[in-house]
Amino acid sequence: MAELLYQSDLSLEEKYEINEYIKIFLDCNFTKHHEVNQYITRTEQWNKFPSIRSLNDHGKNTEIPGILPNIFAIICKELKIKGDGGTPLDKAKHY
Repeated sequence: MAELLYQSDLSLEEKYEINEYIKIFLDCNFTKHHEVNQYITRTEQWNKFPSIRSLNDHGKNTEIPGILPNIFAIICKELKIKGDGGTPLDKAKHY
């Protein structure tokens, strides 16, 4: 497991899942984080991310599978990327 730059109070499970999420990003040559979310959804792998996953609402009363906001911030820092400039997140529900 790679050492996360921003690891403060993360559990071992969260660190592992973040590394796996980042591995998908890099292995698939994605450039935006939502591509990873779509890939994980399409390949039915959200069960591999129980500590960091969430159902996200971007203002349309929908629950789109994704990651928790604090994890999103860590992943953006680790990958040196920014948000996609999409609709702001209104609510995230861990599941």
